Amino acid sequence: MRHTDENDRSSALAILNAVVRNRKEITLRIQQEMSTEGLGLEETEAGQQLNEDITKERERHRRDIEELQQEKEEALAVANQEAAEQINELQADLAKKIQAGEESQERLRTDLEKLQAERKAELKKLFEEMQEQKDKLDKMEADNEETRFMATSQTNREEFQGVLSALEESMRIEKETLKTQFETFEKKKNGVIMECGEWLQLIWDGVCAMLE
Repeated sequence: MRHTDENDRSSALAILNAVVRNRKEITLRIQQEMSTEGLGLEETEAGQQLNEDITKERERHRRDIEELQQEKEEALAVANQEAAEQINELQADLAKKIQAGEESQERLRTDLEKLQAERKAELKKLFEEMQEQKDKLDKMEADNEETRFMATSQTNREEFQGVLSALEESMRIEKETLKTQFETFEKKKNGVIMECGEWLQLIWDGVCAMLE
């Protein structure tokens, strides 16, 4: 027979080793493309490559099943019942792996789409808050310019200077607040990117485990 237990084991180990070598690189690529380019999983080069690899692996299993079916028929033709039973077991195992691969691929797509939607909503909320603060700051600057214009017709410059100083101090505080909010946004954005990487790693580990 062409397929032996030793060959199957060597082939499986070779595939697993290749997956382990590549999974960190693929995870990093998916994370980078989703975070910096705003792409969905299906649009990223790494995501497309991941789906292609899973599909190729599934097709390879299907071809193996067909070859095993032919060998089983040949074995049955020569009354080799024991060999036919072994082939049946191999076919069943490969069928389970194909199903597991399809389920893992679907879970990967669903989980990443859900994660991406949640992060987009969070970033949208942060941007809206930042825009609100910017609008407040613009209004304060406009009010400050109006106060400066009115002061030209006033005789009590000292009193005006006190008002202007208070406004400038208020603007300074607002600018500091806005700066802090920008820094908080950057931290949250970095947290989102890191969390995407962690999710991708967990999901990828699950895919690898299902293909073992």
